[in-house]
Amino acid sequence: NGKDVKPALYSTTKDTSIDKPKRKYKQSTIFQGDIFVVIRPQQLPSSLSASLEYTQDEMESKITNAGGLILSKRILEAMKKDVVRKQQEHAIQQRRRKNNDNNDIATTDNSDEKRRYYVVSSGGHSNSHHSKYHPLLGDLSKILQQSSQLGTAGSTDLSSIIEPVSPIWVTSCIQEGYVYNPIQYPKLFQPQTYHLRLFPKDTKFLVSVTGFVDASRYGIIWMLRSLGAEYTDSLKAKNTHLICCRTVNDENNNRNVVGGGPKYN
Repeated sequence: NGKDVKPALYSTTKDTSIDKPKRKYKQSTIFQGDIFVVIRPQQLPSSLSASLEYTQDEMESKITNAGGLILSKRILEAMKKDVVRKQQEHAIQQRRRKNNDNNDIATTDNSDEKRRYYVVSSGGHSNSHHSKYHPLLGDLSKILQQSSQLGTAGSTDLSSIIEPVSPIWVTSCIQEGYVYNPIQYPKLFQPQTYHLRLFPKDTKFLVSVTGFVDASRYGIIWMLRSLGAEYTDSLKAKNTHLICCRTVNDENNNRNVVGGGPKYN
């Protein structure tokens, strides 16, 4: 389909690299061709009214403006037809192998390997329960299961196909122009079972970040902004908090330094 393969940090395999992905995308194409399911936030109790949430229309608009596709019945029908076509091609190849006893015949090209699937959720429930909150997600899972089993034995773990991501991940990728690996920093880039609380509006939070040199830096920055804090690139006298990367020698606790390194104690 002509779509470029994503960089290493885009892989579903656990990545230990601390560098940014090498390829930078334009904001309008960063999610080109990828399919998203946006989970509508549940109605929160009054005690959680100050939690980080989003409207479904707002999130879907942000994704489509970056080239992504929102899962629909039309997309599912197209995917079903593609699976049928692949099944037919696979059956033909199996017969050729049997007749020619040649294992070198090319297998069916799985174009879906270049397309990624995401579930966007702000959390508050287990990721395994996402299908309860979107009527089409179960159908998508079945189609991907059928497609992934062509030419393979046994079942496929759909957790490696449909990746749960947080609104922070979506914003970070779009604003920074890089597609980060969501499983590298799940606390930042994947939905949790709890809700994120906004900072009190009557308190000023002017925060700087130091010591983070990989994707976590950008996740932290955009999480701070989403929660209502202001961020500064450099530490200034007026900053109220400094977030430092924790070190093995960090034994002091400074209440205004989250994970404060010894350099700043």
